[in-house]
Amino acid sequence: MIPGIAPTGLDTVRAGLAQIARIADPERMQQLDLYERLYKGLAYEGRPSFWDTTVPLHERAPCVTSGLPEAAGRRLCALVFGARQFPRFTAGTPAANAVVADVVRLAMLPLRMRAALEQGLMLGTWCLILGVREGLPVVQIQSAKLCTPDLDAAGRVRSLDVRYRYQGKLDGRQCTLWFRRVIDATRDVQFLPVAAREDGYEPEWIEDAERTIEHGLGFCPVVWHRHNADPSDTDALDGTPLFAGLEGELEALDFALSQRHRNGRYNGEPQIVVTGSDPEGMDAPAGRTARPGGAGLPSDRGGDSAKFSWFNSL
Repeated sequence: MIPGIAPTGLDTVRAGLAQIARIADPERMQQLDLYERLYKGLAYEGRPSFWDTTVPLHERAPCVTSGLPEAAGRRLCALVFGARQFPRFTAGTPAANAVVADVVRLAMLPLRMRAALEQGLMLGTWCLILGVREGLPVVQIQSAKLCTPDLDAAGRVRSLDVRYRYQGKLDGRQCTLWFRRVIDATRDVQFLPVAAREDGYEPEWIEDAERTIEHGLGFCPVVWHRHNADPSDTDALDGTPLFAGLEGELEALDFALSQRHRNGRYNGEPQIVVTGSDPEGMDAPAGRTARPGGAGLPSDRGGDSAKFSWFNSL
């Protein structure tokens, strides 16, 4: 906008959209979050209930979800990195092999690799942060949707920026806070929690001296893996989740299961229906016969003049 000139309506709209873009989560994070909710069966959160007849059926949340993505993903993880399928690492000499075996055991590597593979199947990418805690090797799994890596030409991580918002207390008041951590070849920097600005702009980051580590490794101790990366894909950061592109088929399956469940509830136990009663006085016998009219059956008005008998109806 030009100083001294009042903004037009279009300028106001553009300024509002720019602020929303700053406040909203990045588009990549939103997409990965959709994949995560699809995998965990939470893709329909926020929709009206399946039993809410005030909205069209296709806008409701299915009451039954198949759980297919998570079930299939976990079986694949057990198949690849199960207790008997986990590979054995060797280093050339018996002594070195013993050291490697101890590292695998202490870092609980089979368990961590199963969890990492599930992240890849769910989000398309897994991110591992390697370190030492109290003298023991540690493998930390960090959700890729919260990370922005700087990769070299070979796909190795030069630095990793982890940041996300969360609800917490600062100076005794409840508010939205930022978490941020930056890891590179020399330092592991954590920043003090800072309140998120209402205008969506970057806050003023202050390093937390007590949690910042000068590791001096000469390389960034982070592994970034693109699961099932498509060679034709222009995305340099993320791979392909297990169920990418099948969102419509999974939703159709959930709706089919929900419809079958509803049909079972409605038709599995016959419902009582009142027919032929006067609108003013609902004192007629409830229910109706399978063969209306005929000898020995109640009248259409629900009267008591004729007594029902299976023998009379033959």
